[in-house]
Amino acid sequence: MSERGTSRSHTDVVRSPHITGRRGDEVSLSALKECPARKPSVASLRSGSLRVNSDRPFTKGRRATGSRARPTARTGPYRTVGVVRVLMAPDKFRGTLSARQAAEAIGLGWRRIRPADEVDLLPLADGGEGTLQVLVGSEEGVSRVRVHGPLGDPLDAEFAVTGDVGLIETARASGLSLLSVHRRDPTRTSSRGTGELIAAALDAGARWLLVGIGGSATNDGGVGMATALGARFADARDRPLPDGPRALLDLASIDLSGMDSRLAAVRVIGM
Repeated sequence: MSERGTSRSHTDVVRSPHITGRRGDEVSLSALKECPARKPSVASLRSGSLRVNSDRPFTKGRRATGSRARPTARTGPYRTVGVVRVLMAPDKFRGTLSARQAAEAIGLGWRRIRPADEVDLLPLADGGEGTLQVLVGSEEGVSRVRVHGPLGDPLDAEFAVTGDVGLIETARASGLSLLSVHRRDPTRTSSRGTGELIAAALDAGARWLLVGIGGSATNDGGVGMATALGARFADARDRPLPDGPRALLDLASIDLSGMDSRLAAVRVIGM
């Protein structure tokens, strides 16, 4: 069998950033022993020496490319694919971008590389921050009402009513993003403001309620929300409990007789 045939039939793959060169260059095995144990360039083992098959640098997890590499339909940046329709549907990047801003940024980047493609933007939400904006489409379709924030501070929060469907985002009234880091205390925060948003939606004629419950700053079990809608939570001396989960340690009785009667005819769906 020819030397060429032997080389092909006994090929081993070794990789090292130190074993590089032009195609056909030979490197001694002693050089390989001095290389650190890292993933390398491709070489073939042939009769006690290494013949370098590629001078392309190693890229972890993907096919290596180098200065001589040429874009191809499979690996290059300009893929030979016809015009396509692309859907950009991200959720928010918390603390950085809203879902709409993220979708617009991704769409802009796609159009920059493939301007002929049809790009559709569909921002998503999971019930947390940005849910109301995604459902309504813009801030112009919302209403504002004064409510209690997570720690009882007054604030203006938004809700929307479309037809007979009320759209409530807990994060707008009881959200973690409403509090600076040093004020975040889950033993004191309340969902009262969310109940006040629900009451406002009922006043606006809602008979269905979609309530996004993500992004909350509180773990009060909805006690604050229920209190805002007429429920009464008391301690052993029949004193109303203050807002916040800490007060639930003293809970002795629950009275729902004062709950807003309109809730009996309303279907509530949590998101």
